[in-house]
Amino acid sequence: RDAARFMLQYCGMDLEQLSHEMEKACAHAGAGRAVGRENIEAVCIQSQESKVFQVIDSLFAGQGGQAMAKLRSLTGEGEGAIAMLSLIERQARLLAAAKSAGRGADARALAPLLGAPPFAVEAAARQAGRWTGEELAGIIDLCVQADTGVKQGLLGEQAAVERLAMNVLYLAGKKK
Repeated sequence: RDAARFMLQYCGMDLEQLSHEMEKACAHAGAGRAVGRENIEAVCIQSQESKVFQVIDSLFAGQGGQAMAKLRSLTGEGEGAIAMLSLIERQARLLAAAKSAGRGADARALAPLLGAPPFAVEAAARQAGRWTGEELAGIIDLCVQADTGVKQGLLGEQAAVERLAMNVLYLAGKKK
C-alpha cells in the first residue's frame, strides 16, 4: 500500500502513465517480488507535479538548501515562477485548513472539500502541526504580496518566488 501511494505521488495521477511506470517498477523488482520505493525511484519517471510538491514540502519543512536547489532546478526546467507562487499559496491554505480541522480529522472526508487527494491532505495535516494559524496566515499574506509585486512590475517573477521561499524558510527556521 505504501508503494502504491508513493507511486501516485512520484509519477502523478495519469492512469496511462502510471500503467507504464508500474510495468517498469515490476520488471525492476523481479518476478514475484513486491515493488518498493527503491524500485520506483530507480526506474520510474518523476512527474513535474511531484517535483513541484517536493520543493513545497521542503520549504514548509524548513529544508533550505534542498528547497532552494530544487526550486532553481525547476524554474530552470521551465516551471513558471508564477505557478510556483500559486502552489506555495495553495499549500499554505491547505495547511491552514488542515490546522483548523484539527488532529484526527478524516483525510478522506476533507479531501473533496479541500480539492486535494487524501494523501495530500494527510501530509498537510502532519505538516500543519508545526505551524500556528497566525504563521500560516502570514505566509498567505506574503504570497499575495509577492503576486501583487509581480503584477505591478515591482518584482521579477524569479525574484518574487525566491524571496517568498526565503521568507517561508526563515519562518520555518525559527521553529527549530
